[in-house]
Amino acid sequence: MNNQVRRYPQIGLIYSHYKGGMYEPLFVSTHSETGEELINYKSIHFGTYHSRPLEMWFDKVEIELDNGDKGLVSRFYPHGQVESIQLLP
Repeated sequence: MNNQVRRYPQIGLIYSHYKGGMYEPLFVSTHSETGEELINYKSIHFGTYHSRPLEMWFDKVEIELDNGDKGLVSRFYPHGQVESIQLLP
């Protein structure tokens, strides 16, 4: 039995992407062949629609800072929230 609690983005809340851009999660769907949960979302700037695996929404991604250090940040985070950087050794 899996006791892991699945996280979901808040539908209708605007999220910032670590590379820039703002996105609005619309709904969660299930891939018809794999059963994988997908988050479906809209670009605020362009009005385009996208889907990605739900587990990727809250992933941490590695970035390179201006001084050459590397760090981890959230792929998406609530717009207006200050995103913290976890420095890597």
